[in-house]
Amino acid sequence: MSVTEINLDSTFRFEVRDEHGKMVPKRTYPHPELGYTGSVRFRTISREETYTQEQRVSALYDMRKPGKYTIQVWRRNPDYDIKSNGVTVTVTANGKDPARKNGKVR
Repeated sequence: MSVTEINLDSTFRFEVRDEHGKMVPKRTYPHPELGYTGSVRFRTISREETYTQEQRVSALYDMRKPGKYTIQVWRRNPDYDIKSNGVTVTVTANGKDPARKNGKVR
């Protein structure tokens, strides 16, 4: 994956933890200064408002090992921080799906 494929919103801050509560390190890329395109989007998010935007968190954090990861995102505003609910994702070994047994979905 090239660094140009990350394309995360730079106004968001992410906290990614493994199943033991340990912070997951950011991924490193050779020569990240080359070719990275980003954008800044200005918007106002009020209290009680919901905002949905797809983010490729695994492109920025090293979630390549199988296991459970908890992700929370927040954005700083001048008066308060806006925090998301925590989301837990399960990463499985290539070709393995924990919901399948003998090729059938449970």
